[in-house]
Amino acid sequence: MGIIISTLNKSDTLYQDYIESIEIIDDVIRDDNDINTLIPTIVKNVIEIFKCERCWIIYPCDPKASTWQAVCDEAISPLIPKFEINVDHPTTTSVSDYFKKHIESAEPLVSLSHETLNVPGGAHFIQPRRSQLSIAIKPKSGEGWLIAIEQCHFERSWEEIEQKLFKHISKRINDALNNIFYAKELTKSKDNLNSLLKKLPDLILELDIDANIISSNKPLKNNRPNLNYRSHISEALSVSQIEELDFAIKKIKSREEEKITFELPLVPVNANEIHILSHLIMPIRKSGKVIGFLLIVTDVTEQRRSQDALTRLNNSLERRIGLEVDISRQKDHLMFQQSRLASMGEMIGNIAHQWRQPLSSLSAIIQNIRHKSDRDKLNREFLENITEDALKIASQMSDTIDDFRNFFEPSKAKERFNVNKAIEDTLELLMPTLLNNDIKTINNQNINIDILGYKNELSQTVLNIFSNAKDIIIEKVQRSRIIMIEISLSKNNRHVVISIQDNGGGIPENIIDNIFDPYFTTKEQGKGTGIGLYMSKQIIETNMKGNILVKNSTFEHEKIIYKGAQFTIELPLTLR
Repeated sequence: MGIIISTLNKSDTLYQDYIESIEIIDDVIRDDNDINTLIPTIVKNVIEIFKCERCWIIYPCDPKASTWQAVCDEAISPLIPKFEINVDHPTTTSVSDYFKKHIESAEPLVSLSHETLNVPGGAHFIQPRRSQLSIAIKPKSGEGWLIAIEQCHFERSWEEIEQKLFKHISKRINDALNNIFYAKELTKSKDNLNSLLKKLPDLILELDIDANIISSNKPLKNNRPNLNYRSHISEALSVSQIEELDFAIKKIKSREEEKITFELPLVPVNANEIHILSHLIMPIRKSGKVIGFLLIVTDVTEQRRSQDALTRLNNSLERRIGLEVDISRQKDHLMFQQSRLASMGEMIGNIAHQWRQPLSSLSAIIQNIRHKSDRDKLNREFLENITEDALKIASQMSDTIDDFRNFFEPSKAKERFNVNKAIEDTLELLMPTLLNNDIKTINNQNINIDILGYKNELSQTVLNIFSNAKDIIIEKVQRSRIIMIEISLSKNNRHVVISIQDNGGGIPENIIDNIFDPYFTTKEQGKGTGIGLYMSKQIIETNMKGNILVKNSTFEHEKIIYKGAQFTIELPLTLR
């Protein structure tokens, strides 16, 4: 009669043997993370635990595999035939059935001498065998494994307690394999990351709370032979760098700033000219407490030279005719696209468009003052009037900066806001760029409604969708460029529905299901990160408990049928 472990008293010998057997396997697994030595050790201990004559493990236990191999095979007597280790055996029909039976079973399978054993090995299994206990091991990574114990010279009834123990041990082996495979993948990922970091032109330093160097992506001794890890950062930097870094660390420690960037002109070791180095310092936190810092040093000399040259060119172009102004705008756009802060490039471009007119007005005011001065016609009334005009223009420019800053400030708490106003504000920020590219915006608002949620996150999502639509329209549509947005209620009146549709021709059907995947982009290398739509989906579905969908569809405007991508956002009227 079988014995169930849960019915045993902790003082029973069987219970103690059960626990000790598990502890033996646990000790083996704990002491060895090399699969090549771990498996043989486990097999030997399993033979000892069950007092059986043979134990083997094969891989893969896959009915569809063309071959399989014995990973380990141990027997108490050399007279008992065993598998050849690491030799391919064909997966015959009977072997495939044998594997399938184990994969489909969560419990150990018992085979007795009077049964037909459809087990692997062909001629290898024409040998004394009276009974077998076997079970599949199914790690999370890769195909399954199969472990079996056998009694070869007498028939053995495997007690229920033995079957449970065997299953328990197989789970321990499964966990060990998962840990080994995970550790290998982790090591591989870490090595890949380290390799990638070493290839970066930037210097990346990890510092502890006292600004001692913990790690670096570059060899520290190349130019400074006395520099080691645990050296203070001051030993690797110049005096001006140290002063700025000390100031930045104090700011971050006091929580005045989350990250600080500063640039310094320096003459690096083995260099004969001044280089502009950009420094980004940010905190490393644990449980909300700053435990160290990450310092990234980037040589931006060429970038700054390009920007300086472009600035000089722009200053010259502003005094030329309209054709030269268009060239200036193209140079501005090129500068934004080449910026490291690619995700903010579109917004910087919008600021430039909104400031161009007030800058021209301020330039005219200054020229007017100079003209009056040259003719000795300056008077108090004129100065007061023209100063008031200039201050109004400056105030408008300041308001523009505040609008963009508020737009990118994440919502910290839920708030009740007007959906129509949030979208209108977003379109207002985008409008200079859209108009500059001859893109018409159709805004159909069938309702005016407030919801409880995160205003800026919704605005960021609308911005991402519009930016993608703008890019594809510019690429594929020569004229009649259209983006249409509609706001309505769902049929059950529980959701507000925002539909954004373009006439860019649509998304290829073979990739439309991947459009929200992280790092998936259809743009050329360097022009898209594949993060925007993924983050939009996270914002809408995780933060705002809504849905975002995409499909290809058609719409009619001024009796013309257009085709493109349609993004639909559904948001609950009340966010719980």
